[in-house]
Amino acid sequence: MSESARFVGPVDRLIFLRSLVGLGALDASEIVAVAERAEERFYRRGSLLLREGEPVEICHFLVEGQVSTGRGGRIQRYLDAPYTVGFMAGLSRDPAGLEVRAETDVVTLALGIEDLTDTMEDNTRLTEAAIRQIARQIAEAQRALESRGELRREVPVDVPRPERPLDFVQRLSLLRKAGPYKEASLDALATIARHFEELRVAPGDVLFREGEPATHGLLIVQGIVRCASSDRAFRMGPGSVVGYLETMARLPRTYTATAETPMVVLRNEAEVFFDVAEDNPELGITFARFLSGLLGKLYDRLAEVSGPVREGGVG
Repeated sequence: MSESARFVGPVDRLIFLRSLVGLGALDASEIVAVAERAEERFYRRGSLLLREGEPVEICHFLVEGQVSTGRGGRIQRYLDAPYTVGFMAGLSRDPAGLEVRAETDVVTLALGIEDLTDTMEDNTRLTEAAIRQIARQIAEAQRALESRGELRREVPVDVPRPERPLDFVQRLSLLRKAGPYKEASLDALATIARHFEELRVAPGDVLFREGEPATHGLLIVQGIVRCASSDRAFRMGPGSVVGYLETMARLPRTYTATAETPMVVLRNEAEVFFDVAEDNPELGITFARFLSGLLGKLYDRLAEVSGPVREGGVG
């Protein structure tokens, strides 16, 4: 592999970025800032692109070659171009960092995480694309762990049923406790809270069915839901979010959710979330940061139970 430049200018970089999963659906105008700021880099086989234990400050768009990612002396994944590496560890501010090693000679387009988040603040469509792609990867990782009997879920514990519809302050309090919203601003949370629809559900009612398009997620306030498909079954309770990953990822429902007890849930449409994020860019970035941290933990667990996997190599 020659060290000569692959890209003459930002137009060439833009064409490549459009080949990446998650960015291909965006208009050229929506990723031109990334193309303008990205810097071409070359790494010899065996060299480190990122070092574990150090803050991840650079995202690499892998143009040619293969890299491995890992932590704690264990390889998580082998990634073939075209692929994006370092984005999630950098966005999530994971203190453990990430080791990324060139398994072959490698060419990347490098972009600072700060530059990338600045671009996401200016262009919420880029943030939406990131959230949807991360959600897909989380769904895939969860299914891989589930197929091995290694996906850990807490035993749900019910809480007293609210006698009256939740008021605005109660909704805000519930959202603040939910993982994706813990660091969101009060203004963004207030807007989201106003758009949630409260539903009271009887035992045996079906919340959604396997195979249906996923258009909304449900935050469980009270009650237990049974989630089942042909090959799995699990239960979720208060504080859990049901069906949101598939909604964000634009995937069909992979299980049927049925109320096992009387339930109170808050329903939120994905498109409403992204509309709110358009006016509150930090909300989208906070949500993407939370999902990135979750995915990193899932990849650690997958590497622990099944060894490294190979991904990438497709546009």
